[in-house]
Amino acid sequence: MVSDHGMQPEMFKKFDIVLSGHFHHKNTKGNITYLGCPYELMWSDYNQNRGFHVFDTDTRELTFIRNPYKMFQKVWYNDKEKTYEDVVDIDYEAYARTNLKVIVQEKTNPYWFDVFLDRLYKIDPAHVQIVDDHKHLDKVAEEDIIDEAEDTQTILNKYVDGIETPVDKKKLNMLLQNLYKEALQMEV
Repeated sequence: MVSDHGMQPEMFKKFDIVLSGHFHHKNTKGNITYLGCPYELMWSDYNQNRGFHVFDTDTRELTFIRNPYKMFQKVWYNDKEKTYEDVVDIDYEAYARTNLKVIVQEKTNPYWFDVFLDRLYKIDPAHVQIVDDHKHLDKVAEEDIIDEAEDTQTILNKYVDGIETPVDKKKLNMLLQNLYKEALQMEV
């Protein structure tokens, strides 16, 4: 899909190749190539090949170099018919410093799930959202479920904001956040 605004493509007919870096997604039409973004910027970029290009001025070849780093990743959790070792022997480092969406398909052992989450949090992800609505995965589009996901701290804050209490809610939220962070740093 070449943009329908901006300069008209006919202006560039006399050129063999035209390269533009303005648009987010890679696309080619005729002699015009939009190179796309070299890295993921938002969830809509999930699972898209990102990288940069090298243009050889002698051969006039454009070579794409894929960016091996991902900012957004999905983790599908399912402990049905698995052992404890299957659940915990995952390459957690692959998720370090990324934005994660943990999509729970089957959670038969809450303790295993807690251990799984503890190990995820210990590798210092940038952000974690948990989608714990495994009963409705077949009835709703994946994108809708993922967009509704919330991380643990957001859930705690919403809970405190929704209760009636004479306690200062800001202080209570800070206390819960500190306890939550401390719990994540505990050894298993």
